[in-house]
Amino acid sequence: MTFNFFKKAQKAHIGLDITPEGLTLVILTIKNKKLMVKNYAYEPFQEAMIQNGIISNPEVFIQTFKKIIENQKIEEKTINIALPSNITLIKTISL
Repeated sequence: MTFNFFKKAQKAHIGLDITPEGLTLVILTIKNKKLMVKNYAYEPFQEAMIQNGIISNPEVFIQTFKKIIENQKIEEKTINIALPSNITLIKTISL
């Protein structure tokens, strides 16, 4: 593990859960040495997006991803992403 003592601590920790049904976003902050839920958002896919572990419509997936990020006004550059092990995506998506 490497520590960077010159890097500013993040104001918030962001988690994104990708499932076949939609995207779930949780924003956590640290207050008085405790994690607090700052915000929670869920954006369902309008159609069956992930089938057999493959994104069937990348354009709609990207639009949904951008929508949930823009609605929450996220400024942080790091997002922790969770994927169900049975549908792990092996694809690079350019935004």
